[in-house]
Amino acid sequence: MPKPSVARTLLFALAPLAATCSLARADVRLAGIFGDHMVLQRNARAKLWGSAAPGELIRVRPSWYAHDAAVTAGADGRFVASLATPADPGPHTIVLRGRNEIVLRDVLLGAGAQVHLEILHMRGDL
Repeated sequence: MPKPSVARTLLFALAPLAATCSLARADVRLAGIFGDHMVLQRNARAKLWGSAAPGELIRVRPSWYAHDAAVTAGADGRFVASLATPADPGPHTIVLRGRNEIVLRDVLLGAGAQVHLEILHMRGDL
């Protein structure tokens, strides 16, 4: 049976350490369904979710808020922010700040049917 090379042994020995370091410096990330030009329901509570470093404080500022909303990532790194949306259809921006910054541009607010149609359109079902 062949002996493993020193490089391969080091790779397997250091891989867990590298994974731990990357988790400790995790950027704030939103779930893939959120992005520029999205449509959220107006006059409702819109939820944005994603991941960050465990325990990281994420500040969320929609352009219709006069202040930041704050949410903390759980032990698993997941977070959910719930935002009250106004009647004004926009366009709006939403800024998320943690160790990095995400800016969502051209966010529109619509009625329930508009939001549903936008999702179908984005998926290619229309």
